[in-house]
Amino acid sequence: MPKDASSAWFLAERERKIAMDRLILDRATHFDMKQAKEALSDPRTLLYAAMALFITLPTAIVKVFPAEQSYL
Repeated sequence: MPKDASSAWFLAERERKIAMDRLILDRATHFDMKQAKEALSDPRTLLYAAMALFITLPTAIVKVFPAEQSYL
């Protein structure tokens, strides 16, 4: 597995240049509050957050109220 696009043996020289330019552009982008508001207003994001909450919530409940162990 190549370490980065410049050492990718399976890419042609032009493809390496394009890949490196895309990586540089991707790293240069900054946080945009408009995109954050858009993501938080998307129902799929809210659904994913609710699913994560409801999946992990039982773990905390089980730790606080462990099942009774019968010692017979």
